[in-house]
Amino acid sequence: MTTPNEFVDFLFASRTGALGRYDDRRLQWTLPDYTSPPLPDALAATPAAYRDDDAIEKMRLAAANGTCSNDPNLCQIAFVPDPTVWSADSMKLGVLFYGGALVDPRGYSVLADKLANEYGLPTMIAVFEADIPPSLCSADRLDLARERAAEVTPSVEKWIVAGHSYGGVAAAGTAWLGLVNSTTAADSVVTGLVLLASDVQPAVSCDPLGYEGMNFTSLPDFKVAAVVASNDMVLNMTRWQENAKYLSEDALKVEIEGGNHAQFGSYNNSERVAILGPRQKDGNTTITPLEQWTIVVDSIYEVAKRTGVALPERLTEAPTMAPTLAPHSAATVAGSSSWSLMLLTLFVVMITALRR
Repeated sequence: MTTPNEFVDFLFASRTGALGRYDDRRLQWTLPDYTSPPLPDALAATPAAYRDDDAIEKMRLAAANGTCSNDPNLCQIAFVPDPTVWSADSMKLGVLFYGGALVDPRGYSVLADKLANEYGLPTMIAVFEADIPPSLCSADRLDLARERAAEVTPSVEKWIVAGHSYGGVAAAGTAWLGLVNSTTAADSVVTGLVLLASDVQPAVSCDPLGYEGMNFTSLPDFKVAAVVASNDMVLNMTRWQENAKYLSEDALKVEIEGGNHAQFGSYNNSERVAILGPRQKDGNTTITPLEQWTIVVDSIYEVAKRTGVALPERLTEAPTMAPTLAPHSAATVAGSSSWSLMLLTLFVVMITALRR
């Protein structure tokens, strides 16, 4: 596999320095034979058929060989809501998720499982060769997700594309292609975008008509959320703040107080600095993984509500869940598992400026 130049740039970009400044070592950098493995709770949340490493390796091989389209079960992990809990006919909205570069896709099963089972949103985690999206401008995985959904949740009509870190950059490209290939934003099969510790990069041109790069500012029918964490030392915050102007005007912006970069998923990042370099050194967390995951999933669901697409109908009474965070700040209150607090607290977060 050829290392995408965009990924090398993304990996070595300075977090706080001038935009476009890179470490000189990027010129000698080659893609290592490495991926961050999932932690036990991530494997527990993964469908049984995909818990074995060999199963994931077969999917990576299919992606490398270009045979993903031969079978919609290849190259993605499907999380399907329990039809005894959620009305299958009411599942109109799905989520396509791109994980971070060089992270085992099962490292995000904790998010996908919560989206499917707590919110009734069918979710597909894409699996790529070497766990890196080979292109930042491709709708192939959206087509594959739609094929798989047609088999297991045929009522799905629209999609939210979400991604973590470099996967978020690729997710933005997929969403943009869905928009430019449609007559209007309302007609697009993609109706929302969620960036987790990631940003829109306008220099990445995903427009087949050759216009300027991605810019979501003038699309009122398209809903966007950007979620960052206060202790994330991997995300280039200088670039994030500069590129926030390319989000839609009503974009939901959430800062997770006490969270970090790796805790957007559940994977072992202990070797990333030694293998990938000092830019991968993350900050320490002051909240639990469950608290951070809850805020992330709640934010994705908030975008789902804003799309105007009918939300899934629950057939059984939802279990009573105690809040997971003490309400000492707007951002952390948004992590409460109490659904009745979601709209108010996320609105507070939305109007709270990011001061980093």
